[in-house]
Amino acid sequence: MTIYVSNSVTKQLDEYVEFLMTTYQYRMEEAETRRWEVEYQITKHCNPILMKAGTSGTMKFKSVLQRQEIERLGNNRSQLMNIIKRRRGTYGNTQWNIDYFVSNQGNVYITAINCYNSTYEIKNSENRLLINESQLRSIIREAIRRLLRA
Repeated sequence: MTIYVSNSVTKQLDEYVEFLMTTYQYRMEEAETRRWEVEYQITKHCNPILMKAGTSGTMKFKSVLQRQEIERLGNNRSQLMNIIKRRRGTYGNTQWNIDYFVSNQGNVYITAINCYNSTYEIKNSENRLLINESQLRSIIREAIRRLLRA
């Protein structure tokens, strides 16, 4: 009985680490510690022994480590685990939703992960808006070229 994580979840975590480094100027070690926190929370909440075979659903948790703690205790994982266990998701402003399903053999499959953070959502919506504007520009250019050819 193990936990399997899909590639889309790994990519989402990579994007989150990149977001932390570009927007909040996290150092690589700090951003990776934040990633480790999310991975630890996944293994803590999706323990195959506690999961019921043949079920699926969504789990929610919050990031609880604060940046000062990450800067101070970044290399001391046991101390950080104690903080995570003690806080139970009450301090963070980043909400994580995990979609999972459990096979009949008891293996847990993490299929999707979503991050809800006001700054992260604004940044992602800006990127989507820029993509839509660029697509619109290319459509307009193509339409003008077709009109000029006719």
